[in-house]
Amino acid sequence: MASSYINRLNDIPHFEVKITEKNVETTVQLLISHLKKSWNINKLNKKVYDSGITNKLYGYYVNYDGTIVSPQFSEYGRSEIVLVRIYGNKTDLVIDRAQELRNFEELSRCGIAPSIYCTFSNGYCYKYMEGRALNPKDFSDKNILNLCARQVANIHCLQLSENYLKHYKLESVLFKTINRYISLIPHKYNSEEMQKKYLELIPSIECLHSEVNQIISIVANMKTKIVFCHNDLLCGNFIFDEYNDKVVLIDYEYAGPNYAAYDIANHFNEYAGIEDFDFSLYPSKEAQMEWLNIYMIETNKIKGLTVEVSEKELECLYSQVQVFSLVSHLFWGIWALIQAHYSDINFDFLWYSSMRLNEYFKHKDAFLTIGKNAEFI
Repeated sequence: MASSYINRLNDIPHFEVKITEKNVETTVQLLISHLKKSWNINKLNKKVYDSGITNKLYGYYVNYDGTIVSPQFSEYGRSEIVLVRIYGNKTDLVIDRAQELRNFEELSRCGIAPSIYCTFSNGYCYKYMEGRALNPKDFSDKNILNLCARQVANIHCLQLSENYLKHYKLESVLFKTINRYISLIPHKYNSEEMQKKYLELIPSIECLHSEVNQIISIVANMKTKIVFCHNDLLCGNFIFDEYNDKVVLIDYEYAGPNYAAYDIANHFNEYAGIEDFDFSLYPSKEAQMEWLNIYMIETNKIKGLTVEVSEKELECLYSQVQVFSLVSHLFWGIWALIQAHYSDINFDFLWYSSMRLNEYFKHKDAFLTIGKNAEFI
């Protein structure tokens, strides 16, 4: 398994191998034998991370047995964990994998993302971040809420390098992406059962196009900032390091320039969870305003501006967030229709799509009414 080097990631090794269900163990052993030469490959332990619905993620480590001297061992009596991310089937249709790696490179440069050890044909290996993934209930903790809001502000205030901006302009491609996703919705699903479910639960493609165009016309006239966004602020993508009392963000496959209000709205939507989707957990106005106030104060601090945030500024951002909450439902509802056709992950994507699109239509009138309070050009 010869290693080559790819310029786009500053000489990070790349291996021309594809990991499948059949060869995952032997191939990972080969990869780690190159990456962690002091590890006893025959004593690898494996942890499966099964919360994601886009990719497959495994963690590999060795327990300390007194024979390994070079890796640093954690307080858990094991080596560091090497994470192995394997792209989901056909996810290159919905994710720009080249941009994902550049996002990692850019954020690693800023000390935000972990280091990538290597790439391979259908994924990459990278460093594990100590801590635990948060869940919606954690956000009732004032300290955690504060840390998360400030971390989002830090991401949104990143000064992108010239190298990054050579590839990506500081402009949102959100609606272009949504319309491209619509074009990728299959004309017919693989089974009669899925096709029947699709026809029963999901609006027509013409209807989806109409809804997207309506929202585009509204957003086009809003004064909303475009910044570097995470674009997938699931609660589980916040990792809380209790020992150091800090929060870090993981998983940057959807990251890129976008509307700041979208990133925040998408985060609030994700309080509902995924497998046990419950939109009654969408935060109240009071809870959102508290989060937004922390976020805006931190943003002003980073930019060297007056720290105090006016009520008008808060109300404006809150109003924008409600409009983008609708956009988030459209985005992931349409995304799930593609995943339902191609993904080999055991998840009911058609059900998830119907839940997101139902929430869009359920809240559309009320959220657009609130959105009228946003500042317009």
